[in-house]
Amino acid sequence: MTNARKERPTVSVLIPAYNKERTICRAVRSVLAQTCRDLEVIVSDDASTDGTRDRVRELAAEDGRVRLVESERNQGTLLNRLSAFEASAGKYLLCLDADDTLDPECAAALVSLVEKESADMVGFGARMLDGSGKTAGTVDAVKHVLTGKNIFEAAFCRHLYNWSVCLKLIRRDLFEKAASEAEKFYCVSAEDFYFYTVLSHYAQRLVMSGRIFYNYHVSEGLTGECGPDSFRRLATLLDALNAVRRFLDRQGVGETYAAAFADREREHFFLLLDRFPGDAASLSVLTEKYDPAAVKRLLSEFFSPEYADGAFAALAEGRALPALPGRDRESGGKWKKLLEKLLPPESPQWFLAKRWADRVRWRKYS
Repeated sequence: MTNARKERPTVSVLIPAYNKERTICRAVRSVLAQTCRDLEVIVSDDASTDGTRDRVRELAAEDGRVRLVESERNQGTLLNRLSAFEASAGKYLLCLDADDTLDPECAAALVSLVEKESADMVGFGARMLDGSGKTAGTVDAVKHVLTGKNIFEAAFCRHLYNWSVCLKLIRRDLFEKAASEAEKFYCVSAEDFYFYTVLSHYAQRLVMSGRIFYNYHVSEGLTGECGPDSFRRLATLLDALNAVRRFLDRQGVGETYAAAFADREREHFFLLLDRFPGDAASLSVLTEKYDPAAVKRLLSEFFSPEYADGAFAALAEGRALPALPGRDRESGGKWKKLLEKLLPPESPQWFLAKRWADRVRWRKYS
């Protein structure tokens, strides 16, 4: 660790990083450019093999608010983020992926709101930026207040807002409670879903700001990858699903939220199967990490019963899996393109339509 800091800053920004030499400076500089100056940046490097640590050391030499935490072995995003938290001192926590950036007014606006509202968390939105930097969509541009179990249920049961921890300013005591309760395991996919399940279970007041401060570069990082190696990393979302199930059971609400868990299971599995390479090694990863009966059921639903039967038979007999059946990935594509022309992301028309839709969707939680 370098550049230890004695005083307690208002905000600690946690950045887990692994082989992010190309983007880490952009991410850190977006934090250093915040109008709120009373902050620190904790970059936790997950045993990178490129020049990530060198870039962070250079930034730390320029600005004493930057600190580097070094892991001796690769431990995955979940544990790496917790390592950054353990090294932090801020009253509030912001999480930032090493691929992404924050708008300059982010921290100041969120701190003002969290203190005005006496909230545990303040949620905000993100722009989805494509490879050219063009806005391809937005998430969580909603203004609302949730309290008690509605915080958990609105996300977990209905997915009314995003469970990304990067889209929340979080009070330290709440983050600390979740960190103490969370299981510690290697996870680089859906780790946000798992950790936010724990966070939202204990939170008492969430204020959704209705503002967008986060820039998510969709062509960067794991979600922009494909192939067998990245699939194995993506499959750690099954470890996250298993951990969520265990957490709910420990809280005595596993049966209460069984239907909602089934929805989240299907949702995450389909994201994974959309990148399934179709080889025996990848299917073995699925069946080793998750209940084989559930894997077969979801494989059947995503592709076809015939494919699922053939794939499992081939795996049992040591043969190559049958060819993946084609899927219509452009379903609704024409309507989506028309809607984007009528309501370009972040246009005034988009916000008006989104606010109206939010009022309808969120009525139960008002």
